[in-house]
Amino acid sequence: NDLLKEFEIDEQNHQSSTRLYDEYNQLMEENESLKLLTQNLSKQVQQIRQIQQRR
Repeated sequence: NDLLKEFEIDEQNHQSSTRLYDEYNQLMEENESLKLLTQNLSKQVQQIRQIQQRR
């Protein structure tokens, strides 16, 4: 009975670890996308400022 409980706890821990790992990977991908978006927006702002300075 104790062995079964221990197995169930291990299984729950494994599922939690897997879920956290998946969530971490998803957040890392999202972070990369946001970094690229930020870079692109910064470039656009810089271009707009340059255009405005010429006027």
